[in-house]
Amino acid sequence: MNVNLISPTTNGNRYTVRFKENINIPQNSQVYLNFCSLSRESEVILEEDQHIYIDIRDDTTQLPQILPQLVGGNGNNPFTSMAGTHTKIAKGQYSYSKLLETISDQLYAQISNTSTDYGLLTSYRAIMGEDFLETDGVIPNDTDFSLGLIWDEDLTEGTLNVKHASLSTAHGRNGTNVNPTSGDAEGGLYVKSNATDASSSGYKNFDNYGLSNECYFHYGTNDEGTPIIHQNICEFKSFETIDELRASQNALVIGLYSASYATGLQGTDGTPAPANDPVSRTRGTTQYNNVSGINYNNPKQAPADYNNNLVNRKFLGNFIQIVLDYRVATTGRFSVQAVKRANTAGTIEQLQNWDSQNNQPAVMENRGAYIQNIAGKLNLSNDDHIHLGFQTYYDKTAPSSYNHRVGKKLYFRVINMAKADVSKSIEQQAENILVYDSKAHNLYFNDKFFVENSIVNPLVGTTDIKTNKLRSQIPFNVCCSSLVQNTGFTDIKIPTLDNTNFQTRPESIITRYRIHATQELGQYLGLSKTKLENGRKTPYYSNWLYPNHYNALNPNLVHLKTIDLEWRNESYSILVNNLPIKNYKNTESTRDGGFSKAIISNIPTPFSQSTDFVSQEQHLTSATYKPHYQIISNLYNQEFTTNKFDVEIRRLKDDLPATEILKSIVNFTIVPPPSYTKNINAN
Repeated sequence: MNVNLISPTTNGNRYTVRFKENINIPQNSQVYLNFCSLSRESEVILEEDQHIYIDIRDDTTQLPQILPQLVGGNGNNPFTSMAGTHTKIAKGQYSYSKLLETISDQLYAQISNTSTDYGLLTSYRAIMGEDFLETDGVIPNDTDFSLGLIWDEDLTEGTLNVKHASLSTAHGRNGTNVNPTSGDAEGGLYVKSNATDASSSGYKNFDNYGLSNECYFHYGTNDEGTPIIHQNICEFKSFETIDELRASQNALVIGLYSASYATGLQGTDGTPAPANDPVSRTRGTTQYNNVSGINYNNPKQAPADYNNNLVNRKFLGNFIQIVLDYRVATTGRFSVQAVKRANTAGTIEQLQNWDSQNNQPAVMENRGAYIQNIAGKLNLSNDDHIHLGFQTYYDKTAPSSYNHRVGKKLYFRVINMAKADVSKSIEQQAENILVYDSKAHNLYFNDKFFVENSIVNPLVGTTDIKTNKLRSQIPFNVCCSSLVQNTGFTDIKIPTLDNTNFQTRPESIITRYRIHATQELGQYLGLSKTKLENGRKTPYYSNWLYPNHYNALNPNLVHLKTIDLEWRNESYSILVNNLPIKNYKNTESTRDGGFSKAIISNIPTPFSQSTDFVSQEQHLTSATYKPHYQIISNLYNQEFTTNKFDVEIRRLKDDLPATEILKSIVNFTIVPPPSYTKNINAN
């Protein structure tokens, strides 16, 4: 005879199930458990108040891993003076989901309530529970939860966001955002406003440029699986179609330059660079001609290293730039160019070897991206507009060039946005959309380009100099130019963050961070790393984490398959009290105090292998136990009749009621002796 007993929904550890019919229990029957299912809330009990912290200090230098550094001499660690109310997790009993929600709230509070003496972090938010919950209450991808920081995809004005480019009034010449067709000003538009250069088609000069007000958010990564729409990609379109570019023999340039570099980083004598060298940088709105024998026409123009009798052809002098050139070849030439500088020894040095941002451009160099058929390469028709995007990124697969301040390498890649599904990552596209990657050509910005000791001390020089030093750490603006009047770029979209208030509270970029907790909470969260402080190792730190992405399932978070809960090792005894079962046990505290109980089965650590179900109200953990082989108990009973069974579940170690069990199912079989011939179900 099989018996299946299901508990009420609010009490799974002690209940009675009644039947409409009487059940005969023959003399000398046997009983054994088939299976049981137990459910409980995932609960955490904190015996003492706990604290959780965001830590951005390097082990060796103690410098904050944040840009910009050295704001007002304090190192710009926004978490230094964090109030205890923003770190405290009060002692008490928590459901699994409630504890994670509380931790996330505190991490969010730390991001949102930084001291007024430090930089702003409004580009970020903490991972929240709603990032993971699905409609059926089951958490996806075998990951229960993650803790950490990501970019905020619902940002307000002034923080990291994708904005249409607007043009600087301080830096720019012969360019406008007024659409020549409609006569209306448009965001994201740049066109050359003055007459086309009268030089022969192969040698037209760039006598115009536009510089964005928006600061480009350069600190991206090549995270696999992150959709394009959630990456720091600056995209743009050509104002003309490919046919029109060919007909006008036009050339377009767009790339990364810097307003602070143009204004002038600190010179060697402590004065702004333009005062020392007023002619070598693209800057301002004034035309300069042949100053000191240099053909400087603002923008700065530099020859490129073509090897096809076009050495004298001039190009814009950005740090790095994309060139779409139809001046000679009817199919167009695509190239990526990087600046080279003349050092004190008179040697021309490539960009990746610069020891400071504060250098003067000498020549533009093609870096492995010379393509002679633009439409063919991009799989476009002649009546299409060219639609590309570029991204700077740190390579997550090369820790030596990413994890630390020294040795970091920022690469540059170009994406064919015309063929991109922005809901998918670059590697998930149906066709190859990666047009160019500077990593393949050993081209990058090294760490000294951004944070070089001689230009980041904010305590030296005037206020303007100090501001420029700080801005050099988040330096980039988008700079573009066109050769033909009323042509250029449209729909320029820049991932950006506010680049103002550098003397007070600059918008800051966290380059890496760790989560640290006090002992009890750190053990629950499995924070297994240590940090060396004052010659001693402090425990309960996470690995270094990297927040510059949108993806809540990104590996650069503290992922929790399950919290390390002691109750997952709890074992139980199941009793059916109105059956004459007599089995024996003791408790962990009484080796010589054994006793008998109506135990139908002992259940060893059922929750060590369990399944979690999450809703907005509850987080339940369920486990099913089925014996590997039957353990049969002889009842040694006289025949009797009953219409109910009393179930009780107790903890094995101390024999206390298992009040944490909210639901249970107990299924067992009663077997009469072989000689029994009556109907066991007779009334």
